[in-house]
Amino acid sequence: MKTSNKILIRGVNWLGDAVMSLPAIEAIRCAFPEYEIDVLTKDNLKDLYELYPHVSNVISIDSKKSFRSFYNELKTSFKIKKKSYELAFVFPSSFHSAVIPFLARIPVRIGYKLNARSFLLTNSYDVKADYKRDIHQSKFYMNLIYSFTRKSFSKEVQSLQIPEPLKVSVFKKLESAGYLGGNILGIAPGAEYGPAKKWSNTNWYLFISQVLKETDYSIVITGTASDTVTAEFLKESSRGRVIDMTGKTTLKELFGLISLSDCFVANDSGAMHAASAVGKPVVAIFGSTSPNATSPLVARHTILYKGVPCSPCFERECPKKTYECLGEIEPDQVFDAVKEFI
Repeated sequence: MKTSNKILIRGVNWLGDAVMSLPAIEAIRCAFPEYEIDVLTKDNLKDLYELYPHVSNVISIDSKKSFRSFYNELKTSFKIKKKSYELAFVFPSSFHSAVIPFLARIPVRIGYKLNARSFLLTNSYDVKADYKRDIHQSKFYMNLIYSFTRKSFSKEVQSLQIPEPLKVSVFKKLESAGYLGGNILGIAPGAEYGPAKKWSNTNWYLFISQVLKETDYSIVITGTASDTVTAEFLKESSRGRVIDMTGKTTLKELFGLISLSDCFVANDSGAMHAASAVGKPVVAIFGSTSPNATSPLVARHTILYKGVPCSPCFERECPKKTYECLGEIEPDQVFDAVKEFI
């Protein structure tokens, strides 16, 4: 089969993981400087890769599982086969994620030996013995590149490129939502994983009240539609300076929105990593998860983590029902961390 200087990356399936895989894409770019790099991803993450400077093209597949999505994947494999990729890097660990590169007959298919899928890959590697939950997730993807190229690369990552028209569009959307101007502090009180990652509404309320009292900043609340109730609760102390953008932005607009802020405060979540990808200072609140594994990649960040005896437990809900790991983080501690960046 005729091939060309093209590489396909099968991207991971969650926003935070996708951001933490960007250093590995940077490493692929360094290892193959003359190659075109395309990413195959779930459609809900395509905006991330479209803004990333090292990605040439994005091929999206349906993020919802159904017979129709399976049919679309078959069509996608035929489409990919016509592009004559030379290499495919499969970042996710699932069996399913290696199927399309296999069906597309990409000559070299690289991934980890996991979930009985080695026969779908031409180059499969054992997970490094030192890879545990306390090793940063980005290293998991970087180790795959090292295993194939035998070259070491920096964990540094370029920020997303936010086009000026996107910033203008998002700014207008903010104004329509009630924004009256001034400096912006972005916050994300939600976390898709579960309540063991979520600082309490009461603490967010107290923190926002302190910001409003002691600074002239406006606060923009971001998140999914499921965070709207939280946002409404937090707006009670706003005096017109808290703007609720939950459920009102695409992923690309979220990146644009974060780019307008001076600092971003979030639980350990996809939004936290989104801010990191944009290159903004991040204040990150950790509860049931480990900062060693999923801390923001951006250099300017502060982590608030108490490390109580039972943490990190990596559970979605607190087994003790106390949420002690999050409860010990006080609003004034978060505010002090934010003051370092605004």
